Amino acid sequence: MATDVASADTEREPDGRPKALEEKADGEAAAAAAPSGGLGARQLRAKAAPGNAALGAVDDPAERAADSAADRVLRAAAATAPATAPAPPPAPGTVQPVRRTVDPAAEQRLPGAPVATPTGSGGARPGVGVVPDTTTPAGAPGPVATPASAGAPPAEDSVMGEVPTPAGEAPVVAPSVPSGPGPVESGPPAPEPEPPAPEGEAPARETPRVPNEVQDYLEASRGKGAPLPEASRRAFETAYGRPLDDVRVHDDRSADEAARAIGALAFTRGNDVYFRAGAYDPAGPEGKRLLAHELAHVVQQRPGVNRKTPGLGGAVVRRASDKKKTTTSGGKPAEVAVPDEEKGPIWTAPPGVEPKGTIDTSANPKGTLTLEEVAFPKWKADVVGTDFKWRRGEKRNTRQREIWEAGVEDEVSPAIRDYLEKSNPGKKPDEPYFAKSGTGDPFDYYIGSLDKIVKQALRPRWAKGGEKFALYDVDHKRDWQLYGEDAIANLWLFNRSKNRAAGRPMSEAMSAQVEAFMANASPYLRPRPRTSTVVKSYAVTFRKAVAAKGSEGRSANDSWEVADMGTAAHVAGLKKLTPPELLRLRGSKNRLQIFNQSFGGRNKELPMDDKGKVQADKWRRTARKGLLFQATDVTFSSPGSAGGTGVVGSLSGVALKNNEVVEDVTVTADLLGMPGLPFAASLSKPSLRNGMQVKGLSPVEFEDLELDVLDGLVGRGSVLPDSKLLKNAEISLVLDGSGVAIEASIAGGDLQLPGPFQVTGGRLTLSAGTGGIAVSGRIDFEIERLAKGHIGAAAAARAGQPTLRLEGEINFDTSMFTKAQLGLSYENGTWGVRGKLAVGPGKIAGIRAASARVEVTDETVTAAGEFETSLKGVDKGTLGFAYDPATGMAITGEILLGKGIPGIKGGKLAATVKEGTEGWSLAGAVTAEPDVPGLTGTVTGSYADGAFSVEADLGYERGQAKGTVKAGLTNRTLDAEGRPTGEIARDGSLTAYGGGTVTLAITPWLQGTVGLRLTPKGEIEVSGKVALPPTFDVFPEKLVERRILSVGIDIPIVGVAVAGQRIGIFATIKGGVTVGAGVGPGQLRDVALEVTYNPARPDDTTVTGSGTFVVPARAGMRVQVDGGIGAGIPVVSATAGVSVYGEVGVAGAISAGAAINWTPRTGIVLDARGELFVEPKFRFGIDAFVDVSADLLVTEVELYRRTWKLAGFEYGSNLRFGLAFPLHYESGKPFDLSFDQIQWTYPQINPGDVLGGLMKQLVG
Repeated sequence: MATDVASADTEREPDGRPKALEEKADGEAAAAAAPSGGLGARQLRAKAAPGNAALGAVDDPAERAADSAADRVLRAAAATAPATAPAPPPAPGTVQPVRRTVDPAAEQRLPGAPVATPTGSGGARPGVGVVPDTTTPAGAPGPVATPASAGAPPAEDSVMGEVPTPAGEAPVVAPSVPSGPGPVESGPPAPEPEPPAPEGEAPARETPRVPNEVQDYLEASRGKGAPLPEASRRAFETAYGRPLDDVRVHDDRSADEAARAIGALAFTRGNDVYFRAGAYDPAGPEGKRLLAHELAHVVQQRPGVNRKTPGLGGAVVRRASDKKKTTTSGGKPAEVAVPDEEKGPIWTAPPGVEPKGTIDTSANPKGTLTLEEVAFPKWKADVVGTDFKWRRGEKRNTRQREIWEAGVEDEVSPAIRDYLEKSNPGKKPDEPYFAKSGTGDPFDYYIGSLDKIVKQALRPRWAKGGEKFALYDVDHKRDWQLYGEDAIANLWLFNRSKNRAAGRPMSEAMSAQVEAFMANASPYLRPRPRTSTVVKSYAVTFRKAVAAKGSEGRSANDSWEVADMGTAAHVAGLKKLTPPELLRLRGSKNRLQIFNQSFGGRNKELPMDDKGKVQADKWRRTARKGLLFQATDVTFSSPGSAGGTGVVGSLSGVALKNNEVVEDVTVTADLLGMPGLPFAASLSKPSLRNGMQVKGLSPVEFEDLELDVLDGLVGRGSVLPDSKLLKNAEISLVLDGSGVAIEASIAGGDLQLPGPFQVTGGRLTLSAGTGGIAVSGRIDFEIERLAKGHIGAAAAARAGQPTLRLEGEINFDTSMFTKAQLGLSYENGTWGVRGKLAVGPGKIAGIRAASARVEVTDETVTAAGEFETSLKGVDKGTLGFAYDPATGMAITGEILLGKGIPGIKGGKLAATVKEGTEGWSLAGAVTAEPDVPGLTGTVTGSYADGAFSVEADLGYERGQAKGTVKAGLTNRTLDAEGRPTGEIARDGSLTAYGGGTVTLAITPWLQGTVGLRLTPKGEIEVSGKVALPPTFDVFPEKLVERRILSVGIDIPIVGVAVAGQRIGIFATIKGGVTVGAGVGPGQLRDVALEVTYNPARPDDTTVTGSGTFVVPARAGMRVQVDGGIGAGIPVVSATAGVSVYGEVGVAGAISAGAAINWTPRTGIVLDARGELFVEPKFRFGIDAFVDVSADLLVTEVELYRRTWKLAGFEYGSNLRFGLAFPLHYESGKPFDLSFDQIQWTYPQINPGDVLGGLMKQLVG
């Protein structure tokens, strides 16, 4: 069979789309597909009254009955369905009511309860509840009998226009065996017919009805959906005991819109079941339950077997309520809760769960999956054997044709040679052998040597018995894709059309089994592989193959076994030519015979004129789909009566002109002579001048292209797409007598989707349709934790069109986006996106609103838009998608900060939207440059869950302040200590906060450290107590000195003779009194200051405080006497001295309280007055000496020397000495203390009196 066509994925559904498989990335939690709990489905029921369909209540008895039936079906999935029993008809007079409903936004249960049967009523008849089983004997399979209360007959206006006709009982699966006596019932569950209304209850007068547009869609779509997948249909037919082949499933966009319009996850109308996008998942556990519930409604309406509801005008819609939490974010199915301890790398399907199998994700080098069975076409299932593996992803390099021919030649050759020699009597040695096969119109001819004809007989072109033309492929019984051996024992010749039609369904069947198994297994696996990964790369083994339902078996003429070759049945296919046929095949000068092959094959006759010109225009082949081949020029030169083997002519023409699938092709070929046929030629391999191009898919590479004289170009090639999307897809192009065919079954894993798209299932099938390439199926994908989507056939593409065109949609997480659905398309190698994403309030923490346009390329998915935060004063930011192959998809946002934010000059918020335990939020890093004078540096922080927080330690220098500040900005409320610990401000306002310490230079000599804070408006304010050193020098020490009196006295001392001459010696004594003082340094001690300083408003700065202004001072008075000796002549020198000295001093400090008040305008002004006084006594000490010498030129002669030691004495009493001075200091002015500012107090001393008395003592 066509083992070449091996691909994988989901089961295909006519007039619909393949089911969407729900899965998650490796290692993540599973997602089942549909609702859980009570489904509250909606059903459409026929009603006599005209008008739109009514909406049934989500919790009325019919819904509860369907819920119960669905539960029982799934619990008993493994049970063998028992024989059915006849169904009881409804109780006499019972009619089905119109159910009373309320608005979908406020669904409530029907009021009222069944009324007890009055005594003597004669028994119970059906009311609300299950129809009693009145015909099934005890212990026999049948519905579970539930007593129902009787009541008054229903009102006339509550009757349905049609009463279900009894037609047979649906068996019921037995619930768990109850305690106590009573029969145990078993069998598949039958949903009970819809119960009549309770006694006395009339339908509501204002029954809610579907909108007009939904009603129009329901009418137009009736019966046009896809049938149930075969496996699902078989299972539910067994469970419900009803044929379900007329059920139609709708899960396209229109069905999704209709479901949303009535607030439903799914709803049923007659035999049509409609699903919200993503809810239809017949392979998943929850998806099965939803489908079981909806099918229960189908059966509820028709207790008879295969009974269809005729009219739909006033039907009641049964809908699966949209209020239940049936999906997670992004439309993902609700999670199947599996305890962690039950998860692991190995899982085996438990009894009752189909398909059966075991997966081991830990097996090396890749995981393994063993499945119990797979459905193949019957003829293939009969020969593939058991325990076969599935081969994918390997390049095929088989030699089955070569092996077959070598393996049968020994049996075929003798038989065929014998026949040819007997059927060609009288053949001359230089003449070819002739034979034919088939039944004519046309025959296949065999012309040539024995070896040449034997070679063709190795692969006969006739069925057994030789009466019928047939084509066969050399096929592996166990296919190459099943690891079948490339050996003669595994080969046969099989019907070409059946063989080539089987490869794709086999691949799809294996994919479908893997996907169905993974839908059940995924929640239990850890780590969890993607289903697409398992389909594409796991080692998959199937225990056996079973016959697919409805598939054909093998007929007697479908195959040739090795043992059949060379038998009479084989040789019988060759027939002898008649003489007229032999004459015609040799041709003539006016009739050129052209054959397909060098051995003959089919032939075409073209007229030639007497000059040998061939009438090429007579060679024209058309088909229903247009022109297949038109010869434009044929040349021929006869090689002579014996024929020949070389080139004897040429042919050119146009093939497939105006074809809707491929471009026009110019064909050329040589005409080759044929031995023994002077006016005949065979065609060489054709040459395509510019190759072949498939519209929308690009070049074709052929393995075996031929030019058939009747059908034109014939062969099979591989399309080599230019499109990156299809780069890895296996697409075949088939040329035959009917035109062009495209064969491709492309699994999702074979598509190169943009980076963040992860395939979750599905398959595309390409074919050559009316108008061009036809596409069916779809590929499902997801962007992990963000979106789900699909891409498939475009509306026009289903009918065919010149280029490949796909359409689909991306559904983003509705927990994040308010506008989440985008249209998706692919055409001419380019992706397109329709629509715009939008985020509303409350969807993403930190974002008030956002919108973005999405762009899809071959490589990635990007988005560009803008968003608004709740931050007051912040402009809109940009929003985008970013994809990293290593980390996956992320939504990023950026805002340029500055305008409107207090204290910020510029900056940026670069954030990412992330999913956390509380939902989605915008979080990221913030960098900003402060706009506070004096602050330098960059602040950094974060924005998360709507909370804005930036903080940094910055340098500060401005005016009199210099230091460090911890500065921050937040939208949280501040606590008492100024820290952002409170709730996010409702108005979104941003508040600056922070503080630090700075050195504050109030004056050049008054500096200290003080606290600093950042005001909510983003300004710096210095406020608080200043930390100061113990003392401050206000001014340095100032020294002053004053001589208050002076005296001079000459005192005679002695007469001395020198050189016989008497000389008088006298003393000159001078003296005086000097006073001096030192003031300072002036100091502030024990200062305490408080300051309020705002660099932005420096003139408003104030400094207040107190301290002690201390000015140390000292003063002194000195009395001194200095004397000198005089001599009368130069040669005599005399030295004498009198030293009288005495002094008194005082030292102390002026201390006064100082109030310090400072402003930039006034500075500091300090005023004080200091006084220092003392009443000392002077103590004098007096020494005197006289030394007279003569200088005699040669030597110095001491003439006189005398020293007196005079005793000291005290002088004076009550002498008052001191000073008083004023002190004034102003900021910005130098401190200047002059002598004039000092007021001295000192005693009146007369040095003359002191010296006079002293001299008398000396002289005397």
